[in-house]
Amino acid sequence: MGICIFHRHELTHVANDEFVGYIQLVNYSGCRAPHVEYKIYKQFRRKGFMTVHFPIFLKGCADMGFNQLVAIVKKNNSPSKKILKKNGFFLAKDMGDNLAYIVDLRLNKNNSEFIKIVDDLSIK
Repeated sequence: MGICIFHRHELTHVANDEFVGYIQLVNYSGCRAPHVEYKIYKQFRRKGFMTVHFPIFLKGCADMGFNQLVAIVKKNNSPSKKILKKNGFFLAKDMGDNLAYIVDLRLNKNNSEFIKIVDDLSIK
């Protein structure tokens, strides 16, 4: 499966300029909507980095013309589910061990229209 990174936002610690993680927008070949992927290194989790940077990242995606985004998370990853919901994503599909969340950054369409995007997801 081919992958293309459209947008990457690297997260650094303000005090010491240390790299703490990233948020990126990628496209997997065969998928209709780009996927949001992110990682915070363990020692920096639960310190508010995603709370601050996730909305900035999404604004950058919207400014570049990306509207419909997908995020796949493990069912047991409560912090990820919380950050997605806080930023307008909603649960679209249960994929076994994973959950698919979607968002329309234009905020002027009924999100149920975009459940179709998730129906063809093959990432498990």
